[in-house]
Amino acid sequence: MSNKFYTKVKASKGFWEKFIAMRLEAGTPFDISNNISNEMIITSTGNTALDEIINLSADYPEEVFKVKTETDDACNNYVYLYECSRGKS
Repeated sequence: MSNKFYTKVKASKGFWEKFIAMRLEAGTPFDISNNISNEMIITSTGNTALDEIINLSADYPEEVFKVKTETDDACNNYVYLYECSRGKS
């Protein structure tokens, strides 16, 4: 069984740029390399990033996060879809 999880998170257009910009030091140039600016993919080992996205949705209650989680296990790859808003999924 695989230990690697992929969590794809969609938010409103421009959210991730604003979110990252707030966390970078002023004046630090950055660019999101993904052409789809409303989507971010998180790769993790052991657990999905769903709990972190639920917490993030509590911090940004006006955002609705659409989350898709899956593994790289070809035999047991289950895909789960969630919608997170206001700290709940």
